[in-house]
Amino acid sequence: MSRVRFARFVFLVILFFSQPAWAAVVSSTQHAGTAWFLHDTPARIVRYDMTTRQWLADIVLPVARGTATTFHVDADGIYVSYGPSVYRYNSAGGAETQLVNATQTVQAIHSDGNLLFINYSSGLYARLISLNKTTNAQIATFEKYIDSVYGSSIAMSGNKIFGRIQGVSPSDISYVSYTDAGAFVIGGQSGYHGDYPSATRTWVFPNDAKVVDDSGTVYSTGDLTYAGSFGGTITDLSFYGTDVPIVLRNNALISYSSSLLPSGSKSLVYTPFRIFVASTDVLTFTTDVSEASGIKARAEPLVDLAAPTPGLPVNPVGLPFTPNLVFQDVTGIICLFDKNSQSIFRWNPATQQYLPTIPLIGIPSYAAYSSSLHRVYLAYPSGRFGPGTWVTS
Repeated sequence: MSRVRFARFVFLVILFFSQPAWAAVVSSTQHAGTAWFLHDTPARIVRYDMTTRQWLADIVLPVARGTATTFHVDADGIYVSYGPSVYRYNSAGGAETQLVNATQTVQAIHSDGNLLFINYSSGLYARLISLNKTTNAQIATFEKYIDSVYGSSIAMSGNKIFGRIQGVSPSDISYVSYTDAGAFVIGGQSGYHGDYPSATRTWVFPNDAKVVDDSGTVYSTGDLTYAGSFGGTITDLSFYGTDVPIVLRNNALISYSSSLLPSGSKSLVYTPFRIFVASTDVLTFTTDVSEASGIKARAEPLVDLAAPTPGLPVNPVGLPFTPNLVFQDVTGIICLFDKNSQSIFRWNPATQQYLPTIPLIGIPSYAAYSSSLHRVYLAYPSGRFGPGTWVTS
């Protein structure tokens, strides 16, 4: 080998070993306008400011803890698991405090106000621990056979943690409920055992009314009844506003209406592993060892996906739906209650047109109309009863 070729070889070897030794991004989340990514070995957190579109300083975690497996970020701190052990850090990565040492590897960490939940489901068991974030004291533990909660997400307003059962066939979506004080109540699965595709991960919608798994099947968080579908698998999910879903499916970005109808899509020449919506863009993230963070960030305009305007009532025109209740109010308006779109649609027989939609909170199980009071009453799976506050005119 000539001296020139040998020198080039040495240079390439040095260049290769000088690249950041990121083994894998094992978890990611969004908090306070920042995208957070956890590298397992060496354990560190890299952060991307989604407003300035700049990478922030890394948070280096203690080498002595070993390989990081998952994490969670909220206003009170950073929570990192190293296998079965969970530690809390302040927002800068300091002030380390050990919180719990579970008996199995922690799958996910969630918080709800002053409550912290450690999901260490293993095998066929759902296993969780709840902690008080102020005192770090353990509140309760939970264990349930078969109904494990892998790939979990949390609906804070409904006090439920959702996941997918693994290790049995057919599998199902599952849940664990808890009280405001952090005590666990019950766990279980949907009534559709095996009727829908298998999945491994879940996401709760921003308004907590729906939960979806990565098969694309959508369920009501109230009772896990079927609430729609994205018509295909999901790699990742984010939201424009609180009600316009943006789906990553392999290398395609797809926007949907609040009633889960596809609005537009864009095929990418790369394949992200994570997306977040920021302002009028979809921020995409791919693994890239040439970047100091180990991740490459890009922005794809929402206009390229023909994303609908968020926050608008559902438009029934062209929407395929079967109303759960139809009634005519005292003014002659035909009202159609559609639980899955969380709406009461109103049809004027005289003009042969729809009137403005009445949006609903959550997904009610039932609706009833009182002609004497000219009000609609709604019943929810949680036992909450809508006290006739929705008036049809």
